[in-house]
Amino acid sequence: MRVAAGLSAIVGVFFCGLVASGFLLLDYYRLRPFLLHPVIFGVAGCVALALAWGLGIRQPVVKWLGVVLIVVVGVVWGGMAWFAMALAGGGRGHESQRLPSPNGDMEMVVFSGGGITIDPITSVQVYTDRGLLSRENYLGCVNGEHDGLKAVEWTGPRTVRVELLRGGTTTITLDDRGRPDQTISC
Repeated sequence: MRVAAGLSAIVGVFFCGLVASGFLLLDYYRLRPFLLHPVIFGVAGCVALALAWGLGIRQPVVKWLGVVLIVVVGVVWGGMAWFAMALAGGGRGHESQRLPSPNGDMEMVVFSGGGITIDPITSVQVYTDRGLLSRENYLGCVNGEHDGLKAVEWTGPRTVRVELLRGGTTTITLDDRGRPDQTISC
């Protein structure tokens, strides 16, 4: 029983660790399909921890209180994560433009119509190209109700120019990891 409880505890901690690593490594978009599954990993981790608690604790009251508490945490976690993913709805929308940087180590992508919103939202993101350690960085968004995106373009290997329909141009400088020095805002 103790061996099974120990193995179950290790599995539970492993799955809960996968939840944390998925959120910590969120910027690495090529790892995201493997690590960002908070509902599956969180609920599986809670089930394994509840099993470990039930097999490892001998006092009946403490055993069942612990099992019920861990199961409730798993159900609440699964519900919150499911609700958050349902709110994300359309995600970032459809890709409307893809522009590689002049030196080819980054790519800027414009998405239109994402999320659950009344107004049309356009967002701009930059992706680095470094294999599994490729990163995704958010440059900002534009609310189509108040303003619109007229043009985006690379003006250098690390410089992006964003022009809005109502006037105004923003120049964004990126570091080697693709992080912007400023963002445009809805």
